[in-house]
Amino acid sequence: MATGPLPPPLPDGNEFPEERELLALLEGAGFALGGTGEADLADSPADWLERADAVDEEVERRHGDRPEFAQARENARRVGRLISGGALRPWLGIGVAR
Repeated sequence: MATGPLPPPLPDGNEFPEERELLALLEGAGFALGGTGEADLADSPADWLERADAVDEEVERRHGDRPEFAQARENARRVGRLISGGALRPWLGIGVAR
């Protein structure tokens, strides 16, 4: 979720609401929050990271010459910059349908 106004360049096709807006969106969609917390993005097991790397390599092998692949990589860099700069915070919420 956004911690405030996001500095450009932003990832294309993505929206990151601030907490108040996100909570209103969830409520408007009929969800209550059963719990929330900060996501630890550096807490993945080594075997999961190895599998994710293998998938990334295969996707690049199959689609690395496509402009959509380049755009997806650029979007990932932009999100990473926003997270590392504190403009986005990794947030987890348990949504419970009402």
